Amino acid sequence: MDLADRLARRRGRREDLAAIAGLLAFLALILAVVVLPGFLVQGASTIRVPARQEARS
Repeated sequence: MDLADRLARRRGRREDLAAIAGLLAFLALILAVVVLPGFLVQGASTIRVPARQEARS
């Protein structure tokens, strides 16, 4: 195996890792867009839940 083969293989690995990192970042972004608004809306609810009222007082 000569130097050119090793460099090509190393470049391929870096590209694979970059693709995996990009995919994970994309999935995290999609998950944040889908899940985070649900948490924000739940915390901002104007409906009083008796258990929460007791906990606050």
